[in-house]
Amino acid sequence: MTQYTLKRLASGVVLIAAISTITFWLLALGAGDVGRQRLGVTATQEQVDQLNEELGRNDPVIVQYGRWAGHAVRGDLGDSWFSSQSVSEMLKQRAPITLTLIIGSLVLASILSTILGILAAIRGGIVDRFVQAAGVIGFAIP
Repeated sequence: MTQYTLKRLASGVVLIAAISTITFWLLALGAGDVGRQRLGVTATQEQVDQLNEELGRNDPVIVQYGRWAGHAVRGDLGDSWFSSQSVSEMLKQRAPITLTLIIGSLVLASILSTILGILAAIRGGIVDRFVQAAGVIGFAIP
């Protein structure tokens, strides 16, 4: 049991590392000129270059990722490139709403699935097949 738990934890760590790496690279390569986007079209090129330098956007992407990952492991997710707000603060502001949606959907899904499961067990036949098909489709859609 311990070996299974350790394998699952290790695969979770690898998955988090892979997702964070892919997400960082996609954002870094697709963000364009962050300094220009933040300062707008009225800013001079010197101002844009200075902001990009402050943000570390002039460094190679691998260096940017290493810097970000080092800070993220310590809990510092940095500042948003576009709003200048702390990412940790933004997450704290949005977490209650997200958790409310998650808990609400879990409660609704639990109630609905229990009712449908009981109905399928009692009725059987076409009702059971419909509930099974709906369950497969519902599981596959996300």
